[in-house]
Amino acid sequence: MFVPSNLAYHIVNESAVRQVKEEARIQAACGHHSFIAGAVARWQTKKRLYIVSEYIPGGELLALLDKYGRLPEDLVKIFVAEIAIAIDFLHNAGVIYRDLKPENILLDSDYHIRLIDFGLSKWLSIGSRTTTLCGTLKYMAPEVLSREPYGHAVDWWSLGVLTCRMLTDEYPAPAIGKRATPDYELTHVPNRSPTNMAACSNSNGDNEQRHHLIQPIAGTLPKSATSLSNAARGLLMRLLERDPRVRMRNLRQLQQSAFYMKFNFEHVKTKKISPRSLLEQQLPNVAEQSKANIKLASEKLFLTFDQPTLI
Repeated sequence: MFVPSNLAYHIVNESAVRQVKEEARIQAACGHHSFIAGAVARWQTKKRLYIVSEYIPGGELLALLDKYGRLPEDLVKIFVAEIAIAIDFLHNAGVIYRDLKPENILLDSDYHIRLIDFGLSKWLSIGSRTTTLCGTLKYMAPEVLSREPYGHAVDWWSLGVLTCRMLTDEYPAPAIGKRATPDYELTHVPNRSPTNMAACSNSNGDNEQRHHLIQPIAGTLPKSATSLSNAARGLLMRLLERDPRVRMRNLRQLQQSAFYMKFNFEHVKTKKISPRSLLEQQLPNVAEQSKANIKLASEKLFLTFDQPTLI
């Protein structure tokens, strides 16, 4: 049937609009932090909201992990400290991040981290709880997947998963009864039907149920973690504690851990410790190639926008 154009309507999900606006407000409020990517401009049309972030030339942390696998403990110590400082700042500012993963961490020319993508972030005061099921499955805390009310401690679980990945090039046992598969994102889950939710979390109900029975406890470290120092394993176990009330969940607890004994966090906050310098010392061939890639990326010319010019 022919429908006149004046009767056709573009239906916009109101909750999605609110989430996008909240993302922009959070980045505007927190982007001044030295370990968070700032937004230099933003504008909107009738259909789109545009956020322009500062240029960060070092690429994703994920690329570093995919290319070189396990990273030295001294280098991981710097990365984890910088990420923890950023997460602690967000929490104290009343923000829960909810999507910490290497794809959302960029590296500058000296390999200091910058947190990006606040699409799943939410204003949440200290001590408050929320219930939305969202994030990336491999990095989601047990309480999120159990549909229990959860708080800021979920970001520290995600940091534990990321730390394990950096130290071992493997993931800990997931917080779900399924095999580790490529990362999936769950967003706007309240609008999903039960069928769609099942499709996201299970590929075969009977097989996955049987597999669930032999799954290790969520947060169990991979066998390769036995080669780590006692302090590194201890840190992972505290970050990957299933009970959020017992889990390491703030910067002070991290600073007091054995992994950071005699470590100067003020030097990290002021960027006196260079992750790239550590990389050059411990993996010299890797560092030289990385510097060449950054130089090449910096020299590329900007030609045009992906989207048509807006007037």
